[in-house]
Amino acid sequence: MNHELSVAEAILTGSLRPWGKENRDEEKYVQLFSRNVRNCKNDPASYFIALITAYKMTGIGIEETILDEFSDLGKTVKDAAESQSIPIGLPLFFNKQTEFYYYLIRNEFAGTILLLQQMVRSMQPIDARYNILKIFKKINYLLYHLKDVSQHDEATDFILVLLRIDLYYLHRELERLFSKSIDFEVLNENELQYLVSRNLPELSFSFPSIIEQYEKTREKVLKDGSQAQQQKSTTDNLNPGSVLIPRPSDFRGTGKSPVNFEDINNAETFFNIEKELFLSKIIDGNYNFINTKGNKNLLAALYHILIGQNYFRKNSYRHPGNFEPAHYRRYLDFRYNVDTAQQFRKCKVEDVEKFKRKYLWIDNIPYCR
Repeated sequence: MNHELSVAEAILTGSLRPWGKENRDEEKYVQLFSRNVRNCKNDPASYFIALITAYKMTGIGIEETILDEFSDLGKTVKDAAESQSIPIGLPLFFNKQTEFYYYLIRNEFAGTILLLQQMVRSMQPIDARYNILKIFKKINYLLYHLKDVSQHDEATDFILVLLRIDLYYLHRELERLFSKSIDFEVLNENELQYLVSRNLPELSFSFPSIIEQYEKTREKVLKDGSQAQQQKSTTDNLNPGSVLIPRPSDFRGTGKSPVNFEDINNAETFFNIEKELFLSKIIDGNYNFINTKGNKNLLAALYHILIGQNYFRKNSYRHPGNFEPAHYRRYLDFRYNVDTAQQFRKCKVEDVEKFKRKYLWIDNIPYCR
């Protein structure tokens, strides 16, 4: 590997610095996404192949070393080895710039793990060890330089925090996956947590909770030892519902509704409401509806309250005419992975009042002007 973690380095010191004027232009990311990049976001190899094409087609400048790394990562093969990596819960992006960096960082690190796995299977032990050592040294280098990067704006802070989380994740996953090849000193968990947590900006999500969730899952995987148990622990314990990370986007899409996230009038208050839904055990930490008796009726009642409190735009240029209540219901149902069509249709004033009596936080929902 000759171009390891070039993207991460360029984010801190090169052409991918998110606070640079050229990287704050949303239109730049619209052009890149339009070249099939977004469609490949969940497959590192296809993603980087598409990204090379996108940069060449759009003429957007980027260092050759980064394109070389894209090419290396584009040669990874998805196979059973991929399932050996433990996913980590990440806060979601909120505009085109943060979306681009979200998948760029995530895929670079996932692709790096895949590439190392392929190399270790095909190389002599001494060569495999050398390549693993290079990655650890690069991680240490990046962690050192993180302390020199000052905070700039919300998007930059978000991107740099993503980088911190993923550097922590990559270091810990390399320790776990390649333990037999590591006969050199690496950072321990406490040292790593200290380095990634230095000068942390104020966040709308819990940075320590993300790390804690990953460590709990990692500990269980190591304890279980088997691949079958590992997959189960990932499903059960990654984002198990102990933390709700705000998702300021249509992370599932909008279903058949013309309404989307941009049609919410007060996103900050809306997140507070979702937090209460989570604390009230109506949705879990993955934004999935919890199918407990009565929850559908409660959720349908909340929909009526939100509509009445003007939490959504009345119309949009994307849709002829005004939105109907059913449009809002379908949108929220898709967001929470549920179908409340029957409950929403049958919801009466007394149902809304019942919801208010059970959950007093409803009275604190402000009217959106």
